[in-house]
Amino acid sequence: YDVGMAEQHAVGFAQGLKLGGMKPICAVYSTFLQRSVDQIFQELALIKTPVLLALDRAGLVGPDGATHNGVFDIAYISMLPNTILMAPRDATELKAMMDFGLTLDRPAAVRFPRTKAPAKDKELPEGPALELGKAEVLVEGPDGVVIAYGSMVYPALEAAELIRERHGKNLTVVNARFAKPFDETLFAKLIENHDHVFTVEEHVRRGGFGSIVLEFANRARLEAGKLEILAIDDRFVDHGARVEVLKEVGLDPEGIANSIERRMGLKGAGSESGSTRNVSAGSSVSG
Repeated sequence: YDVGMAEQHAVGFAQGLKLGGMKPICAVYSTFLQRSVDQIFQELALIKTPVLLALDRAGLVGPDGATHNGVFDIAYISMLPNTILMAPRDATELKAMMDFGLTLDRPAAVRFPRTKAPAKDKELPEGPALELGKAEVLVEGPDGVVIAYGSMVYPALEAAELIRERHGKNLTVVNARFAKPFDETLFAKLIENHDHVFTVEEHVRRGGFGSIVLEFANRARLEAGKLEILAIDDRFVDHGARVEVLKEVGLDPEGIANSIERRMGLKGAGSESGSTRNVSAGSSVSG
């Protein structure tokens, strides 16, 4: 059903379809779903209506600019009780999350960016079956941890490889899969056992995935000062090719690697290739 430019109605309409016995998927741009926060609250979260929200263009959209950048959805959905948030690493996992979302007993959102997914032959091997709130460890290393959410998984893996090549340091890289609920058991273990833990997301820092993890660390009385959030600063990001705006905010592989180097005090950190543009990507926390 096409309800036109009426995102508030789209959410209410999806609720009606569910109550009528269907399994609706409400597909909408992340930025435009902001208009529907009250409907997500009243029609979905409050009464636990199992509608699946498919959030297209979640992240930096590039040429469409600040009005279309979907960088606030984790914040405005996670604040509501009874909601589930997921983000896939690639097309295979996106399909799995869509199927998984239709089995849930409450509202869920799957966020994915405006970009081409990795080619099938370039994808990582298929991971373990989705389990609510469970993450996937992709690479294990003793020198630090990168917990990546959704579209940042592949850039995080590339950044970890850069760190290995430059400094001989091996990082653990985790595909978070879920922002709410998330893998508290795994994340607590990683924070306890490593001196440096980075979260990476294509979202504003405030209220985002990293903030959720940091809040958990504080609540669990873990060493929150070990964490650094790599995310978008408190600003609107202008027009530009997606690859260029990701570079500008320090969320390309080189920018992620530079932020890790600075935090870990590695030789050559803050090199000309990323010393200026990536300063805003990192947010260290003392606790």
